[in-house]
Amino acid sequence: RDIFVCQMYTGMSFADVLKADLADYQYKDGKYTKIGKRTKTGSLYVSQLLPPVVEVLGKYNGRLPNISNQEYNRLLKQMGEILNIKTKLHSHLARHTFATLMLRNGVPVASLQSMLGHRKITQTMKYAKILSDTVAGEYSRVEKILFDKE
Repeated sequence: RDIFVCQMYTGMSFADVLKADLADYQYKDGKYTKIGKRTKTGSLYVSQLLPPVVEVLGKYNGRLPNISNQEYNRLLKQMGEILNIKTKLHSHLARHTFATLMLRNGVPVASLQSMLGHRKITQTMKYAKILSDTVAGEYSRVEKILFDKE
């Protein structure tokens, strides 16, 4: 659960979140920030630790316990079954959740690209497709304002 929470509020991949160490972050004005390199691609990412992540890392003296991706996914699956969650829980779902959360709260796609450490904007744009229903709703709302003269 704690690893999932950290991924969900940082957008980091499983490999990157396990390497995260509170000591590697700059603490300024009450915020932990870091510019790092992704393990998988070597591309840069920008990270700020949100309060739930700082809280979780504090429980582990600044660094999450080291488990394998296979074990992590097994535990997530087990947790999903116990909680009767219909969505299949897996490590990448937390990263996906982060991206959706950021976009739904107005973070520009280019900023999200930096947060996720994507080399190409097209990688990040796949998360923006999730919001197509939201965009369609906005078009309908504006259409009603502009053209429904009731």
